[in-house]
Amino acid sequence: MTRPRVPRRVVVAVALATVGLCIVVFGAVAVRGAMLDRSDTASGPTGGLRRSDTSTSAATSAPDVNPPPTPPPTPPPTTTTGPPPTPPPTLPPASSSAPTAAPAPAPGGALAGVVIVVDPGHNGANGSHGSEINRQVDAGGFRKACNTTGTAGGDYSEARFNWETAQLLVAELRARGATVITTRDSNDGWGPCVDERGLTAARAHAALLISIHADGSSAGNHGFHVISPTRVSGYTEATVEPSRRLATHVRDALVGAGFSPSNYIGSGGLDQRGDLGTLNRAGVPAVIVECGNMRNAADLAQLRSPDAQSRLARAFADAAAVFVDAG
Repeated sequence: MTRPRVPRRVVVAVALATVGLCIVVFGAVAVRGAMLDRSDTASGPTGGLRRSDTSTSAATSAPDVNPPPTPPPTPPPTTTTGPPPTPPPTLPPASSSAPTAAPAPAPGGALAGVVIVVDPGHNGANGSHGSEINRQVDAGGFRKACNTTGTAGGDYSEARFNWETAQLLVAELRARGATVITTRDSNDGWGPCVDERGLTAARAHAALLISIHADGSSAGNHGFHVISPTRVSGYTEATVEPSRRLATHVRDALVGAGFSPSNYIGSGGLDQRGDLGTLNRAGVPAVIVECGNMRNAADLAQLRSPDAQSRLARAFADAAAVFVDAG
């Protein structure tokens, strides 16, 4: 028996349908597998990596072959518990035209606070007060004229020399811190008497007294000498020895300043006398310095010199400082 013939177009249609069905089936299987893989990666029960794990792993994974340079760590801020540092002072600009003053000597050293009496011998108007200066006073257990006119070298009086040099000495001592008392405050009066000059130091409880004078001897005699008291009972027992030490310091300072000791009185520039009321009544270490002979031309020229007067003043102050410092 013969089978009926199937038309060709039906065969083609069936074949195409079969192929399409296969494609659909295979596509569905592939989609299902992809969905299962995505679910495992996100949160799989077997410890699959989560998003956070992926980040940590990247930080700890092996570095690149050529990693970028690592910047240095930033140091932590420094904290201080004390006050903030003081900024340096702002200095004014220097001026080449502004004068620079020399600093004044600072008080201090051996003479700081020490009381010293400076006695400029005689006075400028003594000569016109004869009755006053001839009055008798106690000069240390004996009577003596209140004062004298002093000597002179030509028109240059001893009283003037004593005053000028004393002013320099006062300034020098005060610059070193000493408390200075003078026995007269001008060169145009008379007196005071010799006893009052010494008593000025006694009343002030001074550390020492320096009386400035100049001599009037023969023209051939020259040089200075320093007079200290001898022992006068009731007056100088306590002051003889310290006055002698003070005189030695003054002599040494004068020699060091370039002055020559006397060639006509005393020994080595030192002398002692018991007839001088200023020394006898002082009650403290005291000396009279005859700074030169005003009747000797060379001595007079020196005594009139401002430079020599300044050197005398510094030498007296130096001697006072050595004496006080030595005790």
